[in-house]
This record gives sequence, C-alpha cells and structure tokens, in this order.
Amino acid sequence: MTSKKMLDFMKKAKQMPAEKCLDNVDRAYVSSQEIEGSTFASEKEVNISTETFKRIMQKYPNGVTPIIFCDDYRKESGSEINFSLWGVETPMELFHALPSIFCVTPLSKNEYKEYILRDPSFGVHEMVQKLNNIDIGIYENINSKSTLDANVEIEMYKLVNYFDKVTISNFAELYRRVVGREVTPQFFGFETFAQFFTQLSRQFAINFESDTITLNELKFKQWISDCIRRKRFDIVKYFVNFSSDVALPGDTFKVIEISKDLIASESQNNDSKWMQVQITAADKFSKIFVQLHCNEKSFTYFSDRLQRFYSLANSNNSIPKEFIVKGFVCAVRPEDDYYWYRAQITKVHSVDQVTVNLVDFGYSQIVTTKLLRFIPRDFIDFEIQAIRVSLHGIQSLGKSTNADAVLEYSNPDTSLQCLFYPKFKNRHSVMLRYTENNQCVCINDVLIEKQLAKPTIIFTKNSQTL
Repeated sequence: MTSKKMLDFMKKAKQMPAEKCLDNVDRAYVSSQEIEGSTFASEKEVNISTETFKRIMQKYPNGVTPIIFCDDYRKESGSEINFSLWGVETPMELFHALPSIFCVTPLSKNEYKEYILRDPSFGVHEMVQKLNNIDIGIYENINSKSTLDANVEIEMYKLVNYFDKVTISNFAELYRRVVGREVTPQFFGFETFAQFFTQLSRQFAINFESDTITLNELKFKQWISDCIRRKRFDIVKYFVNFSSDVALPGDTFKVIEISKDLIASESQNNDSKWMQVQITAADKFSKIFVQLHCNEKSFTYFSDRLQRFYSLANSNNSIPKEFIVKGFVCAVRPEDDYYWYRAQITKVHSVDQVTVNLVDFGYSQIVTTKLLRFIPRDFIDFEIQAIRVSLHGIQSLGKSTNADAVLEYSNPDTSLQCLFYPKFKNRHSVMLRYTENNQCVCINDVLIEKQLAKPTIIFTKNSQTL
C-alpha cells in the first residue's frame, strides 16, 4: 500500500472529498468535527487564542504558573480564556489537552497552582541541540566514584534547569517544590549545604560559585553521552521527562488485545463472536493487518489530535542520530504525504535511511531519518490499531504470496467480518467473511476455490459457522 493509497484509504474511511483532504497542506489534517459538520468553534477564534497562548509561553522560557498564565492572557486579550472552544471546563484540562503548547510539570501534590507550565518546544529543541553536539566516545564515567545516590544527581539537574538561581539560602525550598520532601544538609550526609554543594561540583556536572549552583554544560554532555552509550535510557528518560515528555529508546507502543469473550473455540458455536474489521495491509496469507470497526471513532479522534499536535508543534527538530536504533518509536510524515503517522523503526539501513512500520496500518516504508520526529509519550499509550493476523486453516500454494487476493477486500465499502482464534506464536489466526446478495461468503474458502491456498485443517460446522 503506497502513501497515496493510504491517503485514499483514510479519505474513504472518513468519507471526505479529496479537495477537503488536501485543502490546507500546512495544517496537515482535517478534523473529524469538520467532516461530520458539528458545531465546533470557528477555526479563526481557536487560532487567535492558540497564538496568544504561544506568545505568553515564549515570555517564560523557564516556565510559568497557571495563575500567572491566566492573568497574562486576561491582560493581553481583554477577556477570560474560553475553555469551551476546546471542549473543556477547567484550566488544567485545557493545559493537558494542548501538549504541543504546554508541558505541565507538578511541583507538589497540591492544587494546580503548584504546577508549572513550560513550552515543550524549548525542552525538545535544547535536548536535540545537546544530543546533536555530543561526540560519542569513551568518557570517564562521572558516577564511577559517586558517593551520592544517582537519583540525587538527576534531581540536581532538574533543579538547576527549573530555576534560574539555586543558592544555599533557597535550595531547601526549591528542592521541596520539585522533589516533594523537606531536606536538611544532614539528609545528604553533610553538616552544611555549602559542603553538599562542594561535593556536587566534584562529583556531578554542577558548578558551585558564590553560594550558587549551575549546570556544567560540558560535563552534562558527557553524562548524557555516557548514559546513551551504556543504554541507560531509563536515566535519560528521567531527565528528559521534566522538560518534554517524549518517547525514547526502550519505550514501546501499547498493543491492542482481543477480549477473551470474543475468541473463537473449535468446540462451540461462534456466531456471536464475529467482529467487523477493515483490512489495511497484507504481504501474504500469514501476514495480514486489520483494524477493528468498533475502534473507528476513537481512532479518528486520536488521529485528529496527532495531526493537530504536529501542525502546531515545531516540526524542524529532527531526531538525533543516537536514537536511530531498531525498535525506536516515533512519528513520521512520509514525503509526498499529508498525514503524520505513528511509526516504529524496524531496520536501520544507514545513518540517513531506515525502514519504519506505520503501526496503526501495518504498512512498512523506507524513509530518510530527517523525516522522523519525537513523539510525546501521551501518544504511545493509545493502542496500536493494526492487528497482525494469519488466515485460519489455510496456507498459500507455492512461494507466491498473492497478497493482492486479500487486498481486494480492503475497500472500506466492503462489510468485512472477522472471527479471531486463539493466539499461536503470539498471533491470532482468523476467518474472514463478507456479505454478498444476502449470503455470507468465507474468504478463506474462496482462496481455496481459486487454487491460491490449500486447507491445513478439516473444517467443521462449529469451526466455520457462517
């Protein structure tokens, strides 16, 4: 399935005309609310508010509290924020609903006034710049002679990035706001905070001058490099989370699971277990990808959120070469395409070229690494929509896969049903059928009749109830 075919598929699935799908390439999506003709707020009003949000956030590179942000918005626009434009009722719901504009970081477990808002683009841009400038090599492990806990090191890095000035006098209060606990010098094993700061400067990427601690950029780069080289991605993620919560190597997409109540049994009547599906990709009879029709509405809404995020986000930040590894999850907008897709790297051909699997469709494509983008962790928790299956009870004849024989049933207009059998080698086998002239036609049987496949089991009435 080419990118154009996939675009056609999405166009048909959403029942939108081509000119509507392509009317604004820069915006890169058409929302389901527009397609369905709902009374969603005017785009002009939303865009004005969004631009105001961005201007205010740019004034606070180190973050701003929700109360100050709302006050600034009222002063700049002359009115309160209209939360109904985004279908929410409270400020915190709004901040969480716009991850491309706000990165919400808790400073304590109290109400939202104890949260800080940061511009995600600052965090991503700064991290990308740091990583792109890293020369991976053999560095002395900064932690090799550590006497302080490794978590303390990360907490210190968070602290000096949250606040412009961390001093002996305000350290305890700032530490409480970020970490959530009261501390004294004795907590770290020292008589005074000055002694503690001195040890930090000796041990970690921290400078200590005139009662103030700051980040040592050179040592910090070496520390990040060391973490990546040693595949200590959990520590890197811990650091990156505070400024921009994006997926890093080691993160995975959530896999969709079929309810046990809907799994077929050879010894039972399975009439009530057929599910409506859509074929999205197929390479061979043992490698077919389907989407569940019951998830169509939630996936459309999710896809709209994804397109909106990348249309508003700074899309110029490519992924550093250190992260271009097999299994890395990300987002991609293929060349000559108009949509962003969730993707996973399945093969690295070179520093500049990889094969990615578009996980919600099951289709793989070779792309240049400059097209890959970090994906917020919010977008990896939504279940992968493409389910890999094989055809139950049959196998192809010869070495030819004849995937086209399956793809001809991928038209969204085809009312296709699927019966899932228990997993074998972590994969479901399925029976597929469609209705024609009020008669159910089993695709598995059709492929045998066309002499494209042969049976591997003897079907019974219970195993193939049509």
